[in-house]
Formats: sequence, C-alpha cells, structure tokens
Amino acid sequence: MSEHGKNVAVIAIHGVGQHLSGASADAVSTLLFSLGRDSHSNGTATYPGFAIKSIGLPLRKVQSASYDLNTANERVKESKKWWVRLWGIFDERRGYLSAHRRDKPKPLGYEERELRPREPDRGEYGYQFMLTQLAGYKGDVDRNFETVRLEGERQGTPSAKVHIYDAHYSDLTKPESSVLAFFFSFYQLLFHLCSLSLISVYWAETENVKAEKEKFEKEERQEAELGAGQSIKETSRYKPRIWRWRIMSSVHATSVRLLTMAIPILNVVLLEIAANAFVDKTHAKTWAMGVAVSFTAVLSLGATFLILRQNDSPPRPFLWAAVPFLGSALGTGLISGVASLYLHYFQLGISFPESLLVLNWLLTAGLMLGLVAKKFDELRPGAFVLSVVIYGLDALLFLLYLLPRAARLHVAAENQLATASLWAVQWIFGELVLAWLLCLVCAFLGWWPLSWLCKRGIENDNSRLARAIAAFRTGRFAFAVPATLFVIVTSVLWSGVLVYGSNKLRAFEGVPQEVENWEDSSPAIRELLIPKG
Repeated sequence: MSEHGKNVAVIAIHGVGQHLSGASADAVSTLLFSLGRDSHSNGTATYPGFAIKSIGLPLRKVQSASYDLNTANERVKESKKWWVRLWGIFDERRGYLSAHRRDKPKPLGYEERELRPREPDRGEYGYQFMLTQLAGYKGDVDRNFETVRLEGERQGTPSAKVHIYDAHYSDLTKPESSVLAFFFSFYQLLFHLCSLSLISVYWAETENVKAEKEKFEKEERQEAELGAGQSIKETSRYKPRIWRWRIMSSVHATSVRLLTMAIPILNVVLLEIAANAFVDKTHAKTWAMGVAVSFTAVLSLGATFLILRQNDSPPRPFLWAAVPFLGSALGTGLISGVASLYLHYFQLGISFPESLLVLNWLLTAGLMLGLVAKKFDELRPGAFVLSVVIYGLDALLFLLYLLPRAARLHVAAENQLATASLWAVQWIFGELVLAWLLCLVCAFLGWWPLSWLCKRGIENDNSRLARAIAAFRTGRFAFAVPATLFVIVTSVLWSGVLVYGSNKLRAFEGVPQEVENWEDSSPAIRELLIPKG
C-alpha cells in the first residue's frame, strides 16, 4: 500500500507484427485517459495525464537464502528409499509442496519484520510459490531489459498509482516461422495450462490439509488440558478430511498426467510403428540391401559417438581414430545378426534387408522418442520411464506377435509388414481409447463428486472455502481448454497424415481385406476398443 492507495501495474504486450517501441503502452494510456471525458460525465477526468519514464530492469539472478534455493526444487524422487522414489515417480510437487506432502520440516520462510515499510503481507503460500518459481532462474548478469513506463494516478475514491509497462512479443519468445515449430509451441502451451490446473489443486490441498492438521492438534491439546478419557484421535473426523483432499489431488493429477504424457506418447508411438509399413516398398528391390546396411552403419556410428561422449577418449591417437570404424562395424554386425536370427526363428516371409530395416527403424524411432522424453522429463517427472515402457511393449508386440501372426496367416511376403503395421495401429488406437476413457473419468470424478466432498468438509471458514472453490474452478477450466484443443488439433493432424499416407504414399495398399481385422480370443473387447476396417 502507498499513501495514496494501491499500486497497479499494467503490462502491455503487443501481438505479432511490426510495432513501434512504446506503442502498446501508449494505446493503454490513451484508453485510460479518455475515461470520464465523455458528454455524459461531469467533465472530471479519471486520469489527468501520464508521465513517460525510461527504465532498465536488470536480468540478474534472484537473491534469496541459500537454504531456500536448495529446497525449492526438491522432489520426492530424490529420496534415498527406492520404494519412495518408485511411488512418487510421477509426482510433480517441488519444494514446499513436496515437503508438506511428506510431513517434512517446513522449508525456511520469511518473517514479518523482513517486509518493507507498508509492503502488504501476501502470506506464506504466496512466498513459497514465488520461491519455487524463481529458484531455478539463473538470470543474465550483463543484460538489462529496456522499456518505458507510463506513470499516472487515478483520481477519486479509491485512488491508485498506475504504472503501464511496454513489452514486445519478441522479448518473451523467439519467433519461429516453421510449421513444426508452431505446433511444438502450441502443444507446449496446452501442457503449460494443464500444469496450472494441477498446481491450483495442489496448493488447495496443501492449505486445507495443513488447516485440518492444525485444528486436530488444537483439539488434542485441549483434550490433554481437560484430561478427557476418550482420545480425539478415535472420535474426530480428522483422517477422512485429510484423505479426501489426498484422493482429490491424486485423481486430478492422474487425469492431467494421462493428457500430458500417456496420450501424447501413444500418438507418437502410433506414428513410429505405423511407419514400418513403408518397408514393404523395398521388397525384391536390388538396392534394398545397400540401403539396409548403410542405415545400420550410420545408426551404429551415431551410437558410438553417443557412447564416446559419455566416456573418456582412448589415450592413443590411433585408437581414437579407429574407434568410430570399429564401433560402426561392431554395431552393424550385431544388428545384422539379430535380424538374421529373428527372421530364422519366426520363419517370416520377408527378406533379410526388410527385417534389418525394421529393426533399424524401431531402434532409431525409440532413440528419438527417448531423447525427447528425457528433456520432457525435466518438466513432467516420469515421462521418460513411461515412454520407454509404452514404446518397448508396443514394439515387442509388433515384432513378437503381430508380424509373426501375419506370416502364420499366409499373408503375401510383400504385404506382411503393412498388414502387421495396420494391426499395430488398431491395437495402439485401442490403448488410446482406454487412456482417454480413464482420463475423462478421473476428470469427471475430480470435477464434481470429489470436489464437492472436499468443499463440504470446510466448515466455518468462508475465506478458505472461497479459495478452494476458486482453485477447483481454475483446475476445471485449465484442464478442459487444453483437452478440447488437443482433441481438435490432433484429429486434424491425423486426418492429414491418414490422407497423405494412405492415398498419396499408399502405405497400406496391399493389405488383404480378409485378414485386415484379425481374429481375437475376446472379440467383444476388441470391437469395443478397436473400430472395424
């Protein structure tokens, strides 16, 4: 608070296109300056004017206590107990939220005497939230953010000082002109909205669990002072009230994790395994062997450099120069041997170059998915493990069951890979249906029954109830919007891939109709999850 009232900051950010510096802030000030000057008012201007001031904001590292910085990003998976890490492999709580969930001592906070004169106390939760957000910010010591600030004061009651800041879109993000970069940014935005949904529910859970614990401890102290004969632990509703919040946050987190991890990973895996259908195009081609061996050599060379990057180079120059050639030869021989054994053991009708290309592609696709998931794991814990499990199981299903089944059904050799790939697409589509069903069921349970149960447990505290209602409302909105947009955009993209892959590239042109939908021991479940061709 200031002597004249509240301070209000307005940040004006222009969209894409060419804009002059300060134009957005000037447009906002013009809008505010016109208030109170129409013909129906008494002629008193709400804002008499604005003063322009150039400012420079240093982009240095945020100063905070070292203990705070060390604990602000601590996660449950960093525990020394393996079962705790396994149980919390998908837990996204950091710092204060993680410590509170595990009943650890409260991280160092702040004291009222540390507040500046007339600075409003926004509470412990506001402090801990901002600490978690800013603890990983390293800053840029040698750079300032240069902008302008328009300073004005609103007249009347209540009065307020208003500061309008001008910012450019290019200051916040790097412009990308490619279509691929646009979709990457779009999905990143959707996942960020989902994270806001989960954070709002997590903080509501933390506040209410803490309030219930404090209430229970207060009742326990009062019981001890009165010397009552019956324990409050046996009569109070303390535990059910806590577990309703635990269940609510866990169910909501499940829906968010399915939408941001399992469903996107399944979409990528579907595309990668479906691409095996194009290997059929090399059947009985004279150049197929050269392409397969070259692909294997390049993949082995890349794996060799990746291993060398993680380890020290050989001490002798001759060995250092020979390692890439030896690694490439060793990898080519190993993958070729596995392809030959696989072809012989399952008695497939495809040729050796085709089996070699399939193994190479599956290894390459798995490596690409793993590298992307490894980066994504920093934001979504457990994404890497989940991608490895999903891709590994579906790839083994394709290699050990679907492709051999196509050979047992006497599908023509030139169409076995396309047929097995189509079956794999149907199978993964069924997995997607299950993931979406579970995601929507968890979302529905969190939106109404569980949220109603949590709100019903808040008694005689209207402010806490209002915050819980606002948190649940934010959670619903920040989940519904990304889920809807994800379905629309992904459906459009898959429509384009299907049209181009089937009509233009004719990936599944040779798949025989009589075995397009394979026989299954449980046809009812198959017909429910997998559409007929």
